[in-house]
Amino acid sequence: MQNSEIGQNQFAGLFDERVAEEAVTLSWAVRRYALSVNGEVYVAGKDVLRTGFPLADDDLFLSFARLGAQGNPSPNRVLGWVRQHGLLTLGDDGRGGQAPISLTDFRAEVRQAHGMLRLYAELKGGDAKAVAERLEAARPPFDVARGRDWRLNSRFGAVRYMLRNTQEMLREDVDLFAGYDALAEALTSRLDGVTIRLDASFPDLTALTKDAPKISESAYGLTQGWSCPDLLSGLYLQFYLMIYKNRRMRRCDSPICGLPFPLTRTDKRFCNDTCRSNARHRR
Repeated sequence: MQNSEIGQNQFAGLFDERVAEEAVTLSWAVRRYALSVNGEVYVAGKDVLRTGFPLADDDLFLSFARLGAQGNPSPNRVLGWVRQHGLLTLGDDGRGGQAPISLTDFRAEVRQAHGMLRLYAELKGGDAKAVAERLEAARPPFDVARGRDWRLNSRFGAVRYMLRNTQEMLREDVDLFAGYDALAEALTSRLDGVTIRLDASFPDLTALTKDAPKISESAYGLTQGWSCPDLLSGLYLQFYLMIYKNRRMRRCDSPICGLPFPLTRTDKRFCNDTCRSNARHRR
């Protein structure tokens, strides 16, 4: 797989500010957060520092997956990400408060996001060997989807039975099928609370002039929208749309990163400015 760089605009076109505010219902508050002595990230105060539209950030999903590029992120990195974006889900108090999360659970979500992104890159590159190794080791997303018993799944078994007497190269297709199926299952589970809706498109009133003082009938219509219950489902919606748009993938050229990213330019080598800077200093 070729290497290149990711910038802040790699997800550009999936959401712009208008779409993030109008097509996606997800307004998320950023508050004051702290880490308890027992390793739980929680809301530390009632003050709302800012409220925004998370999906206006093209780098939302990748910034979350990037936390797992070198294994489990440190407590400071977890807290830094939360202080920038907020906690992942709402609490069950019925008042819209964000739910605290343990470092263990937060890191598990990071591993899943990072594993799903890497699996997608492996699938897009047709790397059946890497997919098979991920399956055998029950690395994400196989550890949550079906774990080490995944090969006992009836759908996998049926495909394997059909191909067992064929050429070895076709047997690799079974592992690719397993990868796509596991990715679909894992991502679908993360989108469980996302709902599709239709919105009435608002006509462009700035187009009105003295010569054309009326709104054209063609200016009205319906547009597709989504409603997300929390930040976690929102960042996975961003990943879903990246897959839906069938973006090609590359890996960051930094030896300490290697994060896959959607390819928009052929001349980039690094995941972001930090990776570019780190590589420059290692020379």
